[in-house]
Amino acid sequence: MATNSAFPALHFHCQWTTVERSIRTAVERAYKINPILLCKIAGYPLTCIPTASEFIEIIASYILHPSQPQTAPRHLIIL
Repeated sequence: MATNSAFPALHFHCQWTTVERSIRTAVERAYKINPILLCKIAGYPLTCIPTASEFIEIIASYILHPSQPQTAPRHLIIL
C-alpha cells in the first residue's frame, strides 16, 4: 500500500484497494491529459508519471502553499 488508504476506505465504506486504484487512475489521467500543468503544479520537471504518494505530496503542497514555488523531493533525480 503506497499510501495509507485504510482511513478513507473506512470512512466511505469501501475497500482500500478501491481507494488505491482511484488514486492511481487520477495520477495517470492528470499526467496523460496535461503533463505540463502537472509539472507547473509540482514546480519541477517530472521525468515520468509520479507515484501515488508523490502525486499526493505534489497536490497537498500546492494546496497548502499555492504562491510558493515547489522544490523537487530529495529522492527524485532531476536531469
